Amino acid sequence: MKNNNKIITSKHYLLMMSIYLVSTTKYHFGVFTKAPLNDLRVIFFGVFEDFEAKLVEFDGESAQVHLLVLYPPIISMYFLVNTLN
Repeated sequence: MKNNNKIITSKHYLLMMSIYLVSTTKYHFGVFTKAPLNDLRVIFFGVFEDFEAKLVEFDGESAQVHLLVLYPPIISMYFLVNTLN
């Protein structure tokens, strides 16, 4: 599988499937500081790499984490998101 920034290609398909995820904390306290965000970036990168997906953008604030992920069509979006829990 060839993984570019915008297009995922294989022998059978040429497409771009992406998902934008926003995860928030339950009580909106300032949970995410620089150290936990860096740890999450490494963890998410590893998880998506296992699925042949690509973490394009990652950012966070004190109570939110934002992810932009490109993933192949053979992976269910539901399964990919639930793996992060």
